Amino acid sequence: VMSDWWALQTRAGATSGTDMDMPGTDGFFSAGILQTLPHAHVDDMAQRVLQGMSRVSAFRDPGPASCRAGCNCSALLYEANATKAEHVALARRLATEGAVLLKNNAPEGAGVPAHAASVAFPALEPATGSEPLLPLRAGQTIAVLGKACDAPALKAGPLLSWTDGDYYVVGGSGRVLSNRVRTVLDGLRGRGFRLQVSSSDRERDIDAALRGADVAITCGGARSSEYYDRTTLRLDQDDLVAASLARAKSAGVPAVVVVLAPGAVLLPWRNEATAILLAFLSGQETGEAVADVLTGRAEPGGRLPVTLPSAEADALQPCPG
Repeated sequence: VMSDWWALQTRAGATSGTDMDMPGTDGFFSAGILQTLPHAHVDDMAQRVLQGMSRVSAFRDPGPASCRAGCNCSALLYEANATKAEHVALARRLATEGAVLLKNNAPEGAGVPAHAASVAFPALEPATGSEPLLPLRAGQTIAVLGKACDAPALKAGPLLSWTDGDYYVVGGSGRVLSNRVRTVLDGLRGRGFRLQVSSSDRERDIDAALRGADVAITCGGARSSEYYDRTTLRLDQDDLVAASLARAKSAGVPAVVVVLAPGAVLLPWRNEATAILLAFLSGQETGEAVADVLTGRAEPGGRLPVTLPSAEADALQPCPG
C-alpha cells in the first residue's frame, strides 16, 4: 500500500497498513519511527514493496537500449520522438470517439415536423426541426469566434510548472506535451469551408466575422491539474460564449459551441446554442477530431462519464484548505 504524495497526516501510517510513504519527505517514515516497529512488521512492509517491483521486472537488467527509472531515462522520456503515423491516427480516433454531442437542433425557423424529437440532454430546449445543424457541409461560410478556438498549446521550457495544463492536456505528473497540437481552427482549415475568423474576444470582431456567415462556431475551455481543485465549473470564456451566442442570434446565424474541458462544467447558455459538442481534453489531435465530428466524417459516439450540473450548487463542493 503506497500513499499518495503527502497524503499521510500522521506518524501512525506505518502501523495502519501503509507500506510506502510518498514522496518520503514528510518524516512519517523516518528511520527513527521505523526503528520503533517490530522487525517482523517492517520485513512484511518491505516484502510487499519488493514483490511489486519483482512482478514488473524492476530488478532485471534492462539492457543497453533501455533505461532504469531515476537513473538514465531522461533522454528516452523527454527527448525522444516516438511519434509515427500510427500514433497520430490512434490519437485522432480516441479523441473522436470520446467526443459527446450534447445538442444538435435545427436552426430556428426550419419548421417543426410532427415526429421531431427532443435531444437527450436534460434542461435543454426540444429540437426545433427535422434537419439538424450538424453535420456542416462543404461550401458553407463559417464564423469562428474567440481565442479558444485557436488556443496555443503548452510548450516545454524552464518556465513551465509541472502543474500547468491547457485545453488539450491535464496538468500534473501524467501530462504529455506534443509539439504538433491541432487547434479547432486548424482542424476546420482545408475542409472546403470559407472561414471568417475572429481571433480576438472583442465583440466588434465577432460581429464582423458573423456577417454573411451560414454557421458560427465558438469555443470555450477549462483547465485542470493534479495537486489543486478548480475554483469554478465555469468555462474560462463563459461570458464570451454567451455574448457570441447572443450576437449570432441577432444576426440570424445558428451557432455551435465546442467545449474543451477536463470534466464537469456549467453550460448556462445551453438553450441559446443550436448545437453543443463536448470534446473534453483530447490531446494533440483535438482540432482534427472536432472537425471530423462537426463535418460528419466521424460519428460522435462518446457518452457522458460525468454529470453536468445546472448550477455549481448542484455539485459537491471541494474540501476547504
